[in-house]
Amino acid sequence: MADALVSAVLETVVGMLGSAALEEVSLVWGLKDEIDKLESVFGTIQAVLHDAELQQRKSEPIQNWLRKLKDAACDAENILDRIATEGLRRRANSERVKESEMWNLSDDENAILSALRLSYDNLLPQMRQCFAYCCIFPKDDLMEEDQLIRLWMANGYIPSDGPTDMHLTGQLIFKELVWRSFLQDVQINVRGNMSCRMHDLMHDLASSVMKHETYILEYNKKLQIPKTVHHLSISPWSFRNVPDIKSVLKLPIDHSLRSMIVHEGNVPAWRKGFWPLLSKQKYLRALDVRRFDIEMLPIFVCKFEHLRYLVMACNNMKKLPESLTNLHNLQTLKLTDSEELLELPKDLKMMKNLWFLEIESFYSLLCTPPGLRNLTCLRRLSIFIVGEDESHQIDQLKDFELGGKLSIQGLDNIRSLQDARSANLMTKSSLTCLSLSWKKGIKMECAEHFEEVLQGLQPHQNIEKISIASYHGSRFPGWMSTLVFQKLKEISLEDCPRCEHLPPLGKLPSLTCLRLCQMNSIKCLDGECYGDGETSFPALTRLEIWCMPNFERWTINSAKGCHSCISLDLKPD
Repeated sequence: MADALVSAVLETVVGMLGSAALEEVSLVWGLKDEIDKLESVFGTIQAVLHDAELQQRKSEPIQNWLRKLKDAACDAENILDRIATEGLRRRANSERVKESEMWNLSDDENAILSALRLSYDNLLPQMRQCFAYCCIFPKDDLMEEDQLIRLWMANGYIPSDGPTDMHLTGQLIFKELVWRSFLQDVQINVRGNMSCRMHDLMHDLASSVMKHETYILEYNKKLQIPKTVHHLSISPWSFRNVPDIKSVLKLPIDHSLRSMIVHEGNVPAWRKGFWPLLSKQKYLRALDVRRFDIEMLPIFVCKFEHLRYLVMACNNMKKLPESLTNLHNLQTLKLTDSEELLELPKDLKMMKNLWFLEIESFYSLLCTPPGLRNLTCLRRLSIFIVGEDESHQIDQLKDFELGGKLSIQGLDNIRSLQDARSANLMTKSSLTCLSLSWKKGIKMECAEHFEEVLQGLQPHQNIEKISIASYHGSRFPGWMSTLVFQKLKEISLEDCPRCEHLPPLGKLPSLTCLRLCQMNSIKCLDGECYGDGETSFPALTRLEIWCMPNFERWTINSAKGCHSCISLDLKPD
């Protein structure tokens, strides 16, 4: 019967959507959210299909709908089957490469590399260069997609037809190298970033291509650094090969380096010899010294006029030198361990080529530099603090095509709904994580002002995580519970003392985690937060309730979809 056939086809499609092969393809092609959405849609159809099948003999429109549904399901099955088959084919090829006897051969390694080089030679020139550069990382090292693309950009390996094209081209190169098994073991790490590894023989291939240009200083490896070296990587424990200052200064490296990545640097005697060596590298393009405990950035680093990539730990630094803004070619500035950092250089707006400004652990930062709207290439910005004067207002974010994570603080300095909307958050489709916070402990009588500001900060529908803190409105805006936010997975609400009720978050189809902290006016979670649909909280797996002294009860909704497997974490004051 037709109704049984519809059910069968639909079950097949839903099964395919959850298959490992399709999941692998969607991960590499960046289609995971679309596949998840499609699975949710078909799951919803399944929920009503049974009733439709029972009524189809009494209703011709329902019969027609079922026929069209069957046709659409069959088409979807064909398309998904082709995609999954391609994934299986790619995986099989990858497995054949991984399990092939050639990986274990030791008699003729040159023959093995020659075989691999055939595949390498079929790559486009820019792909060959990008792949070969990856040997700057030690074998079996985990490499992040964003880090690789930024290093490729810094070294000029990606053709540039404009800012957007260059970064997009880098993403395409990464995906193609993964598909061809030059890069393997793709995964999403805890920070939400895509990472990968290289097989040892692929690393050997890349090293053979770059043998005169790249060198990894490793423990128990004889020092044979070529004078032509351009890219130097210092791996953990390698300082034992170069135990003292004199040995460091004798390394045959003059002015040739373009990249230096330090994986270990906290040995005082070693570090004292490192800085003089580094000071000679006036043509350096990429420098990663996040493993160094730096109390003050050496002045000579600010004179590296070719530098495009700088990653460093701030440790006990209170501020960065103003001379840092002399690095006019800098594309990436990433600061780690920034707990003590109070301010950034005031003339940061002069660094017109800056693409990525990322600061980790920015707990003490008092303000962001004025006039950031001048950084027209900016694609990542970890934090923006709204100030009172015009050069610190939120409209500085207006024209940025920001992606990734963004924290906006100092929202008490936003004057109106129109000012809030001037940030254009609704147009920033690549933004995945948004944190909004007012000054802690601020006392403002007008709850309506808070509500207007939050209403004007509605993000794009692609947002996945939202955090709101120190909000003194009495209610949340309607956009927080609209079905347009199909990808919203996590919501964190902290220190919102006037809110007595939550919005109907149960409508959100992808919400997996809800965190509530210091929501002192909320006494219960009841029907209001479930929404009015047949399903409520269909994806929720974790509910965290912290420091809510007046919270009394959580009323379990009888609606379909409210999971009995939700993990409830109650934490007292």
